[in-house]
Amino acid sequence: MTDAVQAVNLRKTYGRGSAAVVALDDVSLTLAKGSVTALLGPSGSGKSTLIKALGFVSPAEHGSVLFEGRPVVRDGVPLADLSKLRRQHLGFVFQKANLTSFLTALENVEIACELGGKGQGRKRARELLAYLEVDHREDSYPEMLSGGEQQRVAIARALANEPSSSSPTSPPPPSTASAAAS
Repeated sequence: MTDAVQAVNLRKTYGRGSAAVVALDDVSLTLAKGSVTALLGPSGSGKSTLIKALGFVSPAEHGSVLFEGRPVVRDGVPLADLSKLRRQHLGFVFQKANLTSFLTALENVEIACELGGKGQGRKRARELLAYLEVDHREDSYPEMLSGGEQQRVAIARALANEPSSSSPTSPPPPSTASAAAS
């Protein structure tokens, strides 16, 4: 497997002086393309900060992040178009689904396809909703969906542009789709 993302000596501090909190302190790790990685740790240990640094959302002030072998952030300075990298290669699923309230489940996924410029947004959105077993709810607005259904629509949205590190290849068994939302 090739490396998808590599972090080298990341350091991120929130606040200053006596109120300073070091969220990341010399963190280095490599995520292989196609691998599944779980970040575990107590509240306040820097898990979200690390995800934001690796996802080009909030860079660390020290250290480097490489994407597919090329440097994209060094000491908090972008060396590439981070928005474009996020749009074309990464998919995020947040703890809260963060679906757009005035769009249906289908439209929430379809708009992610359109923003990424991959084409055939409606077709891809329907495939993903079927893959995650929520296609029967495609015309429902987020407030009409259960928490688990909202989470599966959010997963479909994250996969909309076939992110390079997490693209589905075959339909999951029913227990997998249900477990994805748990």
